[in-house]
Amino acid sequence: MQKSHSTAALIFSAVWAALGLGACGGDDGAAELGDESGTAGETSSAQTETGEDPTGDGDGDGDGDGDGDDSGDPSTGETGDPGPQGVFVAVGDGGRRASSSDAISWTEIIGSGVVDTQAETGEEDILRAVAVGDGVVIAVGGGGTEWAGNAMIMRSVDGESWDEDLVGGLEGLDERKLDAVGYADGVFIAAGHQSHILRSDDGGQTWARVYDEHHNDTTVFGVAGHGGTFVLVGSHKDAWDAPKVAYVQRSTDSGQSFEAPVYFGDDGDHLSSIASNGELFVAVGPNQCLRSADGGSWDPCGANGLDYGAVSYARERFVLTYLDGVSTSEDGQTWSAHVESPTGVPAEVVFGNGVYAGLRYYDRGTSDALGTWAYVNHGGFPLRDLAFLPVE
Repeated sequence: MQKSHSTAALIFSAVWAALGLGACGGDDGAAELGDESGTAGETSSAQTETGEDPTGDGDGDGDGDGDGDDSGDPSTGETGDPGPQGVFVAVGDGGRRASSSDAISWTEIIGSGVVDTQAETGEEDILRAVAVGDGVVIAVGGGGTEWAGNAMIMRSVDGESWDEDLVGGLEGLDERKLDAVGYADGVFIAAGHQSHILRSDDGGQTWARVYDEHHNDTTVFGVAGHGGTFVLVGSHKDAWDAPKVAYVQRSTDSGQSFEAPVYFGDDGDHLSSIASNGELFVAVGPNQCLRSADGGSWDPCGANGLDYGAVSYARERFVLTYLDGVSTSEDGQTWSAHVESPTGVPAEVVFGNGVYAGLRYYDRGTSDALGTWAYVNHGGFPLRDLAFLPVE
């Protein structure tokens, strides 16, 4: 199972920067998540702005039991287990790759080492997405325009040293840039502009194109898979000035082939992110949150909110971000109360080394329990996506 990785989340993060909610910490209004008896869209009031104990039991933890310790309280969703140990790996503009043990201080590599074939007519090389599977990190991106450019795929087993340009010179390669990558059951799927889809079943060492058609004005923003099924989500327009609607494309043979894409929704109903828990897919766009067991039939996910950012699967639960907060769900159907965050939230979230982590382009965010995030600004060091590589 693998959460979606894409650049659509960057737009969501940029909104926070525009609102002035930049790199800052603080714990006013902090809240922890995990009680899924509420309805998404409501705001938790378990903690007051004054920090007073809302239960009156004298321990200050808000659970009414007087024990003063919520590290294993199921009402918070936090068990006290630090989770996997390893390395955070992030990618971004100019072929940047970075690694960190705490998601705050980063060691970076600048420059893709790949010739940008369309540097004069389109944006420069950008690594837009990263995914982890079986001890391997795969980063994807490229440069150029909507219709031409260069695809990039890079591979690492430690997040520090990289094999670059894995698809350079590949016979039959579609040169369109890549925007998303996902992993499930021994297979990586990378996808991007005009339904450009590549597959690897040897840990990202070699790649093959598995879908030969082009679909104009179509971009894949998310990839997720389980049980032999991969689902791609994104946006589609029938013409440059047509409504932007949802795009979904499915494979039921472990990514060896893909069905024709399906388009649906009204203008603005595109999908920007998808995640799987191994049994269920949850996909979101700004205006909708959907769930599906097979990637073919979709229903509302039950999170009655608006202005969705992205969905991730971290610490055995779906994490759904909004413009102003976050909700969680273990089953993709019943969601915790919508908790507002005073400092804003990253669009996508990963967990490792005992901390949640996320990006907002120049900002690196961390959180102990999702409700409140602290940010460190790294001006001039833009990153777009991150993953966590467990190290045994």
